[in-house]
Amino acid sequence: MNLILIPKFGAVGAAGATAVAALFINIFHLYYGMKLYPLPLGKIKLATLYLIVIGLTILVYPIMAYDMNFFIKIFGKIIIIFSFILMGLKLSYINTSDFNQLLSLLKFSR
Repeated sequence: MNLILIPKFGAVGAAGATAVAALFINIFHLYYGMKLYPLPLGKIKLATLYLIVIGLTILVYPIMAYDMNFFIKIFGKIIIIFSFILMGLKLSYINTSDFNQLLSLLKFSR
């Protein structure tokens, strides 16, 4: 893909080729990883989680592109991370007891 896209689109073509290659290698790793060590996730649940991650990742790019204060950018990214955690709790991707245990470990490490 690099041979086709870079001469035609330059850096954007290189980024697109890298993104497509990364998608295929991740699918390859997921397929063979699930054969070696199956996870208790259904295909629909896994696809939903993947779409949530892609959707929240797309929200980060405008934050990075705008010329704004560094602390505002960090605050926006923190909000996106917390929204991912809340979606995980609401859709039962994250177990509430495991989350509370993680919070207690974080409090103890201080």
